[in-house]
Amino acid sequence: MIGFLIRAALRPATELLRSPSPTHAAVRPAYAALLAIILVFTSAARAQCVGGWIPGIGTQGTNGTIYALAVHTSGDVIAGGSFTTAGGLPASNIARYNPTTGVWSPIGAGVSGNVRAIVVLPDGDLVVGGNITSAGSTPVNNIARCNPTTGAWSALGAGLTGGTGPIVYTLLGLSNGDVIVGGVFSLAGAVAVNNIARLNPTTGAWFALGSGVTGAAPPAPSTVAALALSQTGEVYVGGNFTTAGGIAASNIARYSPATNSWSALGTGVSNIVTALTLIPGGDLFAGGNFNSAGGGAAIRVARYNPASNNWSPLGSGLNGTVWSMVTLPGGDLIIGGQFSFSGSLPLSRIARYAPGTSAWSALQSGISGNTVNALVVLPGGDLIAGGDFTATSAASASRAARYYFGPRPPVIGVQPLPVVTAPTGSATFTITATGGPGTLSYQWRRDGVPISTIENATAATPTLLLTNVQASDLGVYDCVVSTACPGGSTTSSPATLGFVQSCPADFNQDGGIDGADVSDFFAAWEAGGCG
Repeated sequence: MIGFLIRAALRPATELLRSPSPTHAAVRPAYAALLAIILVFTSAARAQCVGGWIPGIGTQGTNGTIYALAVHTSGDVIAGGSFTTAGGLPASNIARYNPTTGVWSPIGAGVSGNVRAIVVLPDGDLVVGGNITSAGSTPVNNIARCNPTTGAWSALGAGLTGGTGPIVYTLLGLSNGDVIVGGVFSLAGAVAVNNIARLNPTTGAWFALGSGVTGAAPPAPSTVAALALSQTGEVYVGGNFTTAGGIAASNIARYSPATNSWSALGTGVSNIVTALTLIPGGDLFAGGNFNSAGGGAAIRVARYNPASNNWSPLGSGLNGTVWSMVTLPGGDLIIGGQFSFSGSLPLSRIARYAPGTSAWSALQSGISGNTVNALVVLPGGDLIAGGDFTATSAASASRAARYYFGPRPPVIGVQPLPVVTAPTGSATFTITATGGPGTLSYQWRRDGVPISTIENATAATPTLLLTNVQASDLGVYDCVVSTACPGGSTTSSPATLGFVQSCPADFNQDGGIDGADVSDFFAAWEAGGCG
């Protein structure tokens, strides 16, 4: 299509140059049109290489809201929420997504009740929290453990109970394997707690974190809604409370597992904190539904410097509640929620913030729907967003979407297999690949040397077809699959092409039967080559 448009624009200019007396004034409009087309498509290609939403992963997605996401040690994404199907398959409020194959699958029999938080233990098991009453066929109280490989669920003692409508909102894994649990509850097992507790998943033992958090203004209950772990092992706690460990702390505080002590973060923030993340260097970012932090204006997002104990706003902030935050490998933040602007900049439900430059930017035109509740970054750097939405700027997306931030090397799903054939026979090598942006290109190679498409047009397709195979065609074949972006290429596994080994009359397979075949036959016989 691009080539057709370029040729269409070029034709008038070519015809004018061939005319007896072409003029610059006459030729200029045609070449201007050609230049405009080239610039449009070049700009589009460059835009694709910068990043964008990937169509497809959430087309079937889930049939209800996603509240929680976690990346498993296998690289799969675990999604929890309030749904009964994932990828079109039955899945009771929790499911597993393979980013490589794009396949959703249930996790055992799932759970009854909404899943609000997920954490992956060092051994690969999951701890899942929410307002759940059974996991698999096991009765539980708002928290459970699961082996995602077998789908087996188990209770964590008596779970979490007490309080007004007990529920788990957030989970955080510590370096020693323990888990900090936050939400609304007053009992952890048989231990009296206030909305936050510590679990040893190995022994099933529960521990209080001092006197926990209390003091929310009625009618809202005291709540822990967000947790984050610092590089020094301290736990940041956000939610809806006025005291933490018995000291004044306005909706955010810091807990030291080493000393079992609490401390305030300056004067805190003015309303509930629902999301926390840290950046390299140790600064903390908080999001929620507040309008001030540290006594100064900060609209729904703010930055805290532990060294100076000071808060600062993030520009104009956001015009809606923040529900999720995650830090990218380079230190930028991705923020999700129920907002549409920062100042006059459109940011539909999801945004990027650069702490180094204090700049907000959009992820294309964002997400269409109600809210983004959860965010995770895959090991390769792509972002997965979950929530209650119907589309991204790329395609429909049922509560799940994936975004890439730069050139993405293609993923080869089916590798080429070794082939044996007879002389003058045929051979076929095939691969399948996915990725983007744009249309993938293919280049087959023999022994590392590209095969000319003039000699074999299939060398630029997913299936390489060789006919009239000669001894000179034997060797090791592979395929380089590329996107339109620099650096966006992947090379397949190697596959050999060889001749069928047998003992026919033409033993040396030179196309004729003569004394050489007899000599080779007896040599193979003596060596045991013909069995």
